[in-house]
Amino acid sequence: MLRTDSEVHELIGHYGDPIKELLSDPSITEICVDHYDYVYFERNGILIDAPEVKWPNENSLVQYIKQIANSVDQKVDKNNPLLDARLKNKTRISATLPPVAVNGAIMSIRPFPTTHRSLDDLLAGGSITSEISKMVRAALNNRLNFIVTGGTGTGKTSFLRAMTFELDPQERLGLVEDTTENIAPRHRRKFELEAPRRARLKADDQVIDLPSLIVEALRKRPDRLGVGEFRTPGACAAFMDAMNTGHGGCFGTVHATSARDAIARMETLYARQAMNVPREAISELVRHNLEFVIHLSRDVERDRDGTTRVVRRVKEIVWIDTDGTERVLVTHKIKKGYDFDTSFIDAFYNALDTRH
Repeated sequence: MLRTDSEVHELIGHYGDPIKELLSDPSITEICVDHYDYVYFERNGILIDAPEVKWPNENSLVQYIKQIANSVDQKVDKNNPLLDARLKNKTRISATLPPVAVNGAIMSIRPFPTTHRSLDDLLAGGSITSEISKMVRAALNNRLNFIVTGGTGTGKTSFLRAMTFELDPQERLGLVEDTTENIAPRHRRKFELEAPRRARLKADDQVIDLPSLIVEALRKRPDRLGVGEFRTPGACAAFMDAMNTGHGGCFGTVHATSARDAIARMETLYARQAMNVPREAISELVRHNLEFVIHLSRDVERDRDGTTRVVRRVKEIVWIDTDGTERVLVTHKIKKGYDFDTSFIDAFYNALDTRH
C-alpha cells in the first residue's frame, strides 16, 4: 500500500524534494542522511546507497530540518542542535545540526510502516523460531511482566507490536510513551497517553512526564500497562511500582546490550530514584516483578556478492525464576545459530503450570 500524497507532502516542503521518491516507497524502512550529498536507505534488510539523491548544499538540508521542527512546534538551531520529532503520520525523524554534527547536518527518517508483522510473520521471515514463538506466547498467555530490549534499530517496537496481536481483545491496554508509536494498532480496547515536549509547554503549564502518566494510566484500571521505553529513573520506578501492586502482564522496552544488562539497567535506574533503599532490596524488587526479557539484535552481515544486509533477530531470552535467578532459555550466535537450554525451558513451562 503506497503512502498517500498528503503523508509524503508533510515531509517534503520546498527543501525535502531530493528524498520525495524514497518517502513514497513503502518498502523503505529507514532513510539515512550522513551528509547533504550522501544518502542511503534500508529496504528488506539491505542497505542501499542512493548516489542520485542529494541536497544542493548544506544549507538546504539544514532548512529542511528546520521546516520539520517548525511543523511539530520545536526549535532547532546551533544552540538547540538536536531534533527528535514525530509527524502526524507517525514518521520518526532524528536530526543533528552543527556544531554537534561535526561534518554537517545528519538525519535519520523512519517512516511509519504501512503494514505490521505478527509473530507468525516473524517466524516466516526467520527472525524467530517456532520454539521462541511458543515461549513468547506462553509468557503472554500467562501474563508475565516482560521487557523487550536491544540497541537502536533492533526492532524493539515492531516486535512488541507483533506481541500485542496475540493479546485477548477483551483486555484493556493502557499505553504510555514519550513519543507514541502505535504499539497496538489492531487492539481496539485501549487508551494511549503521550508526554508532551517541554518546548511545547508554556511557563504556567503543568509539567507532564512519563512517571506521572504511568500513575495516571493506572487510575484508569487497565488490564495491562505498556510503557514505550524506559529512559529515566522516575519512569522505571513508576513501572516497578505498577507491577508491585498486582498489575500483571505489564511490558515495555529498554535500550541494552543484552538481556542481563537490561535487568541490571532497570536496577540501576530504580536505585537512582530510591537513593535510600539498599541495592539488595532494589535487586530483589526488580527480580520479583520482572519475569521475562527478550533481547533483540541488529547484525550487519555481508553476502558473498558484497551486499550489506541488516538482520534483526531474537538474540537472547532470559526468564527470571521465582527465586530471582536469571535463567537463559535461548541464545543466538551468528556462526553457531540458536542454542536452547532444554532444562531451563522445561523448568519455565513447569513454573507456568504451577501459577494456575
